[in-house]
Amino acid sequence: MGRIAITGAGSFLGGRLLRRLVDERDGDDVVVVDVAAPPPALGVRQRRVDLTEPGADEALLQVFRVEQVDAVAHLAFLTNPRRDSSYAHELESLGTLSLMAAAAAAGVKQVMLRSFTAVYGARGENPNFLVEERPLRAGSSLGCDLKRRRTLPKPNWPRLRHAGASRSSRRECCRFNRRSPNAVFTAAR
Repeated sequence: MGRIAITGAGSFLGGRLLRRLVDERDGDDVVVVDVAAPPPALGVRQRRVDLTEPGADEALLQVFRVEQVDAVAHLAFLTNPRRDSSYAHELESLGTLSLMAAAAAAGVKQVMLRSFTAVYGARGENPNFLVEERPLRAGSSLGCDLKRRRTLPKPNWPRLRHAGASRSSRRECCRFNRRSPNAVFTAAR
């Protein structure tokens, strides 16, 4: 696999993934695409892109092409409630939409989005560790029918893994999926 780009590398999950990738791969194989700089000791490059700014899709497209990115780990999601809901919408919904459009245009082979287990529904019969093949029974609160996404044909390009983030982000991803038949959503943990 080629170069991996990480958004949200300053978050708890993003920081852990970044450190693990640097430990397992050469730091040159990883690029942080974020407004926050990674720790200098890790020796990875940063390309500063603010997902809330107009033109983020063009900036991301340029980064993905110049850096020859094969995979993106998109972890730039807020983990705590915020009073500024418009910023959260800009980051999580529009930022994700910009990222997916740029990834498609740049020919990125794999995009992974942060996830959570709510797509399987809060059920007492669920096992402690859920596998991707587990039936999705989250209900309508997720904004789209994730079961229907499992029935789409497998594409030749980016497998978009999505089941997390805010409700508006999920809604935007579902709209993108309906407009872009080459995208398939699956639950990623």
